Amino acid sequence: MHFLFESFFVGIYVAILHEILVNFIDNYFVLLFVLGFLKHYLGYELSFHTFFCKYGYACQRVVDSQNMVARIDMKNLLLECFMEGCAFIILGYFLLLVSKDRLLIAFFIGIILHNGAEIFGIHKNFCRRCVPDLRAPQFEPLMFQEK
Repeated sequence: MHFLFESFFVGIYVAILHEILVNFIDNYFVLLFVLGFLKHYLGYELSFHTFFCKYGYACQRVVDSQNMVARIDMKNLLLECFMEGCAFIILGYFLLLVSKDRLLIAFFIGIILHNGAEIFGIHKNFCRRCVPDLRAPQFEPLMFQEK
């Protein structure tokens, strides 16, 4: 059930991004793609992915999550961003058939995709990028540790 709370906050994050981007992008499907792309990219750049490594429901079950950080090379990050943008378009298309409230659709896309990633095990795969934070105290070289 922990991931349901996570998904609610992801929905809020997506809704906030939507409210910013809607002022700059008129085409709804372009907006959805950019929204998904930026959601994933900014999630990494703003350390939300590292937060997920440390406290996320999936990662706590897979790795010893304390003092972990998310690391991914730019090529794979951009590929994931592209795939998330495409997922936003597909899901947004079907949700648009149900509701015309685009802010509400953005909120539910965030919730649905987060829950789907949890249910289908995508988040467990995501946890593979969680690596020890070498800046954390327990990873200091012995010569710098107090005796």
